[in-house]
Amino acid sequence: MKSLKKKISIEKITYLLGVLFLYFFSRRGGDTRYYFQGSLMVIGLYYMYKNRWEDIKNNKFLYGITGIYTLLLGLVFLLSDNRSENLKIYLGMTLFSGIFFLVGKNIEVEKKYYKYIISLFMIFSLGSVYRGVEDIIKHKKILSYYRIAGGTFTTVYAMEIGIYILLGIFGIILFKKIYFKFLSGIYVVINIILLICTKSRNTMVAIPLTLLIIYFIWNRKRGSIILLLGLILGIGIIKNSGKIPHLQRLQTLSSVENIKKNARYEIYITGLKMGKEKPLLGQGFYKYEHEGYETRKNGTKYQHFHNMFMETYVTEGILVLISYILFIGGLLYKSLNCLKKLDVENKKIMLLGLSVLIFGILYGQFESIIYFTKPYIMLFILLTICFIITDEKIKK
Repeated sequence: MKSLKKKISIEKITYLLGVLFLYFFSRRGGDTRYYFQGSLMVIGLYYMYKNRWEDIKNNKFLYGITGIYTLLLGLVFLLSDNRSENLKIYLGMTLFSGIFFLVGKNIEVEKKYYKYIISLFMIFSLGSVYRGVEDIIKHKKILSYYRIAGGTFTTVYAMEIGIYILLGIFGIILFKKIYFKFLSGIYVVINIILLICTKSRNTMVAIPLTLLIIYFIWNRKRGSIILLLGLILGIGIIKNSGKIPHLQRLQTLSSVENIKKNARYEIYITGLKMGKEKPLLGQGFYKYEHEGYETRKNGTKYQHFHNMFMETYVTEGILVLISYILFIGGLLYKSLNCLKKLDVENKKIMLLGLSVLIFGILYGQFESIIYFTKPYIMLFILLTICFIITDEKIKK
């Protein structure tokens, strides 16, 4: 019995559950991943209890605002229609994202395993990458205008690919062995090709901007220069995007006049007007998923407001919006504050989590990512992993 106890430990159970969770999470459809994610949250609670709830004492604001956001959003959810259909969306926005992060980051994992975790994440993402490659091959004759979707929706897939690009770039930075760096480089190149074929203006702007911001955080002096030069280069590319194959859609961002002609401009104006009608609790959770709404200029039906804050304001009200902004702001503050306490290697790991968070926020300015169940939860998974690895309680 004693020898069995030595072989079966909480650490080994955590590793096994973690691998199975990442595997099932990488597969589309099915609820198995939620069982493993829930099991990891139970282990997180065990470590919180073991450490006498110190994390709650040290992060009262973050726990408090997450709880307030969850409860307010839950109230709007309960008062809305189609609750059974939208339950997974609600849980994805609360239990399996923010709450998972707060509980999961208390799990204790030996630091030496972080490279295996990143490698596994990349390996398990190959299914999604393959579906994108398959989409390219299937539609190779019409790629000049066709936007690949990798078996899902283009906007959702573009965000997912953006996260993979960041993961691959940090793989190049973090891996010590040259062949791992080489494989990470190939991984990045393939995902960049997929990104170009999605023709996603949002990701094409958000990824470079995220990297510029991250470099600025890493090195303020050099980063200021690089950020300025990057912005100038980016504006130049956008201004001339009409002449660049696969980047023509960026032309809609090339001037104020073109931006006003874009459908999103009218969507935001409509959202502000609709939000004023029911400012306290909003129009209803995921209100327009099925019925849609129309803007003033055309009869097109839209299911959401193409901005995570605007969507929150219109459908869930000003109280939920304020709590959500404070929740996101708290995550940013916590991530930036942790950087000050870390050595160089651990800072690089934390910057991976921070880069994914910043990318999600930037992407969310033009898409309602709160409904993108897989990439939205993926954002919090990577952030959680980075906090687990760099936490002060980690075994040296």
